[in-house]
Amino acid sequence: MQLSLDNIYISARLQKKLDRIPMYPLTTVVAPAGYGKTTAVRWFREGLSKECMVLRLNVLGGGLNEFWRDFAELIGREAGASFSETLLKMGPPLDTTTQREFLRKIHELAPARETYLFVDDYHLVEGEMMTGFVLFISRNLPKHIHVVLISRIAVLSIRDRLLLSGRVNEIEEGDLRFDAQDIGNYFAQCGYPISSEDISHLIYISEGWAAALYLNLVSYADTGKFSDFGDIHTMMGTILFEPLPPDEKELLTVMSMMLVFSASQAEWISGRADAEILLRRLARSNGFITYISQDGTYKLHHLMQESVQQAFARLPEEQQAKYLSRAGMWQLEHGYAASAARLFYKARDFHGLMRAVECGQGADLSAEHKNEMLAWFRECPRAVCNAYPVAMLVYARRLFTFNMRAECTATLDGLLQSLNTNTTLSEAEKNNLLGEVEIVKSFLDFNNIKAMSAHHRRACVLMDRPTTAVSPTAVWGYGSPSVLISYYRLPGTLDREVAVMKESMPFWYRLNPNQGSGAEHVMEGEAFLMRGSFVDAEICQYRALHDAERDGQLCMVLAAHFLRLRAEVLQGEFSGVEPTLRTLRDKVLAQQEYVLLHSIDMCEAWLYALLGQPHSAADWLDEGQLEDTRLLFPSVPFLNTVYGQLLLAQGQFTRLIAREENERRLYRVYPMLLCEIYLDIQLAGALERVGKHRAAIIHLSQALNVAMPDRLYLPFVENQEYIAALLCELKSGPWEKEIGTILEQCAQWRAANLQIQHTAFGQAPSFGLTEKERSIARLAAEGHTNKEIAAQMFLSESRVKACLGSAFQKMGITEKRNKRSALKHLLG
Repeated sequence: MQLSLDNIYISARLQKKLDRIPMYPLTTVVAPAGYGKTTAVRWFREGLSKECMVLRLNVLGGGLNEFWRDFAELIGREAGASFSETLLKMGPPLDTTTQREFLRKIHELAPARETYLFVDDYHLVEGEMMTGFVLFISRNLPKHIHVVLISRIAVLSIRDRLLLSGRVNEIEEGDLRFDAQDIGNYFAQCGYPISSEDISHLIYISEGWAAALYLNLVSYADTGKFSDFGDIHTMMGTILFEPLPPDEKELLTVMSMMLVFSASQAEWISGRADAEILLRRLARSNGFITYISQDGTYKLHHLMQESVQQAFARLPEEQQAKYLSRAGMWQLEHGYAASAARLFYKARDFHGLMRAVECGQGADLSAEHKNEMLAWFRECPRAVCNAYPVAMLVYARRLFTFNMRAECTATLDGLLQSLNTNTTLSEAEKNNLLGEVEIVKSFLDFNNIKAMSAHHRRACVLMDRPTTAVSPTAVWGYGSPSVLISYYRLPGTLDREVAVMKESMPFWYRLNPNQGSGAEHVMEGEAFLMRGSFVDAEICQYRALHDAERDGQLCMVLAAHFLRLRAEVLQGEFSGVEPTLRTLRDKVLAQQEYVLLHSIDMCEAWLYALLGQPHSAADWLDEGQLEDTRLLFPSVPFLNTVYGQLLLAQGQFTRLIAREENERRLYRVYPMLLCEIYLDIQLAGALERVGKHRAAIIHLSQALNVAMPDRLYLPFVENQEYIAALLCELKSGPWEKEIGTILEQCAQWRAANLQIQHTAFGQAPSFGLTEKERSIARLAAEGHTNKEIAAQMFLSESRVKACLGSAFQKMGITEKRNKRSALKHLLG
């Protein structure tokens, strides 16, 4: 019999599970290290037809961004660099909006042939947010695409399995464990038949663990007896590592910091010219070192890596630091700045670490890396930090995005002190950095236009180049389609704030050419719209659109169109809504500014809520999944205002009322006064509907007191269905003239809404009437008296009168005469 240590043994029960992979969109292979997960999957993969497309991804650790970058590069090998770039710009699709877009792109890309994606070491993907993506693709992938995730820990919870409802093939530890028959068959297959006593002994010492059985097979082949070395790492070292030639041991020791690496990478880090020869020899003779032909890399099994790392830990600290730094330099040279920074940090090479941060500009360092990045800079010697001012700017920007304002301020103050005493920088370089500090400081004054502009003006004096503190591709306004929402912060200041915005934006354009072009016109147009000045709002909209389209500022193109659509709907025109939003989506996808997909959803939801069609909004908004978005914090207040309007339109009044405290707190992080005005109006409408009249009056009075000094009529007009009667009750108060104007505009909006309901939706608005109120109102509109209605509906006249009064209130009919004519008009 031919003797071999390389034979792969697959039990009948495991083969049955592997053969089911083509039947499922998702297969998970979950077991601890050493159970033969990768070997089993490789056996299946090698048996696939050559007609299949096979993609294999090894997760190397790090965060979601690193995983997604590797995934995009992998797909790019098959689909081309442009598709890879699309995926990189999209980022990990963790929300339903980008998940749908990812699925659309995959449907475009995927060939008709069977396609398999194998993701090894999936447990190394940091963060649990990818689980939602896994569930999504499992339910939606085309039938010819199959994903296989190989992991040491569970990929899916019990709830996840229930949600997938039979769409996942699970291969678990029990499927991979060897029983007595398997052990006998395995050793015989390798040419080493053993006795039943030996099998019983192996069952006892290995418990069916594939790694332990392999090591015992090697031991048996070499010595004729089984291992009694106890733990797996001792066995691995004694049987596989220690007997190696010195040059192979040295190479493995040096490379133990890397799970997957190329021959050229090993040569660079180890300094050995013969690294590739040694690796080929090791891969041929050692089952725990695998050559991956797909990308020309070598992979250490986790058990081998963990075992050999013990040898690395025994090296003198100076040697460890040398090899770690060399590995960091390799990563940095090849564009992996975040991975390089981690290696430099392990080596305590803080100069290398700071260079890596400067080169990467923090692009791969998002919220998931917060604690890691904090440790880097807190432990870095102050003198080294001072020598890398660009790295300190990157750190300050990240502190701002982490919402660590005090730490950001302290970092900037320290950087200023360092720059003022720096003698190595030229005057121009120093001034540019001082200007960058001013720009980052302006972030800390977000939504205070005057204070932000003061920083920008100082930066303009200092700098002779555009800023690098803000990417030219960044979305101005953080994704909010309303400039006014973001920057109106104090009552009675609207005209002044609009003027300051118009004066300030030119300084911003000098620092970041064209970024946010048109924002000042959008803000001015929104102010006109708030007062019912449609013509002036339209003029501003065209100005904004001209500037934004000229400079390619899609965020402002969206804001300008949202301004126009709001005005059109208020005037009874709906035909342009859906085509405009569809065109905007196409532009966003073409320019790959995926965060704006959520902004478009917000615009759409706002308009549908006003028109009493809340369930036409995007699913994630209609269902209140507000965390399911990439919108940055400054745009979240408007998102919550939109959701409040949806809750009102859905009739979820108690739920809306219960949100007040959290909403109030959110709107005051950065003072967003318009959000608070809308909140009080929404609460007034909800409280009135649940019978809390006094509380409704208090909230509406509060909204009037804040909004009327600036004549902000629109929020009240948009909600006339819920608050018209309350406004009539307050008309004799301090805002009598202004409420009169609001009620006039309310009548115009009711007529416009009625027109849209008939032309666009083929129905009359509900006005929140009960079935009984609607029946009584229809009879009254037909000319029946209260007495006739009472007889027809078997009610008392007083009950009919009360129901009519309620209907008049809900429909905003406030005239003393011709109420029944108004009923007839509104009910169609």
